[in-house]
Amino acid sequence: MKLFSFFLLPAMLIASAASASPLKQSDPVQMRCPTPESISYANHIYTAPVTLPGWEGSWNSQPHMQQNVERFVSSLYFVKEGVKEGVLVNCTYELANWSEIDLAYSRKGEEDTLSNLIVAIEGNANWTPESSSATERFYDCDSSADTCWFKAIKTVYQ
Repeated sequence: MKLFSFFLLPAMLIASAASASPLKQSDPVQMRCPTPESISYANHIYTAPVTLPGWEGSWNSQPHMQQNVERFVSSLYFVKEGVKEGVLVNCTYELANWSEIDLAYSRKGEEDTLSNLIVAIEGNANWTPESSSATERFYDCDSSADTCWFKAIKTVYQ
């Protein structure tokens, strides 16, 4: 079980992602974290493009020093009890110096806006609970970027 190395897990997310606004919705689409080879580095930011129709955007990190991206580590998903959808918190990768980076999704043109990607993981057995809390649960998927797919539903802005 990995210790949480959150990229963008604002306190507002835990309070309630559903109460944030406005939201941008496209048709739900199956999405996954980027593969390590699709991640590039420029201006101290790791990034990977998303070209899915209606979901154009990118996965972005906080500023970091440049290292090679070695491997996908895990995806982290947060859900509250009784909700079939939750927040894809981040995608985590290991760098050549053994440090980790977290990438979070942003829609095209909204990379500087704090948002949460609301997804459903139903139907993918690769996601496992990180705790047994009855009210708030984190799920982790550490198989591979390809097997940790999810259904993107909408983005919610803080």
